[in-house]
Amino acid sequence: MVEYQEDTITSKVAEIINNIIKEEKLPFKGADVQVRDSKGLRPDLIIKDLQNQVHCVWESKRPFIAVMQPSLYSKALLYASNESVPYFVTFNLRGLVLWKTFDPHKRLEQRRMKIYKVSSRVKKLEDIDRADVKKNLRKALRMFLIDLANTLKGKEDEILPTLSIDNVLIEYLRDVIHAVEIPLSDSLKN
Repeated sequence: MVEYQEDTITSKVAEIINNIIKEEKLPFKGADVQVRDSKGLRPDLIIKDLQNQVHCVWESKRPFIAVMQPSLYSKALLYASNESVPYFVTFNLRGLVLWKTFDPHKRLEQRRMKIYKVSSRVKKLEDIDRADVKKNLRKALRMFLIDLANTLKGKEDEILPTLSIDNVLIEYLRDVIHAVEIPLSDSLKN
């Protein structure tokens, strides 16, 4: 049996992103995986604009890591802020969150963000090969990339809402419950 790693998923996601960029003729050069920045850090994925500037960095985790978990978004924020990248993404195959990197005087969980759902039924990385997950992932990535392209046109306020702290908490709790469900259900089976 083949066991996928986070890098495997990130490579597959980069391939899908690059295909969507070409199909939709979006203003990006494409996505690259595991590229070192000027400080020697390596975000899982970067998306460059047509001027070859990194417009978004990406941090991927396994489905049982909550996509809104502070340790995950803090790591992605570090990559983005080190290179003055305007946006970053946290991803776990169940969904992704697009975050604004620089939002003065706001705590991270109060920054502008947008949540894209893939599937709450994902339990392991190999689920990326399931037809329903592929379809939902492609749909979520397409919406994300169109939104990201619109940030280049100055439409950030329309795309990235500032969620109320109540809504952030609800989304975080929902995400944590789905993440905990995976190892818990596996341990109950054993």
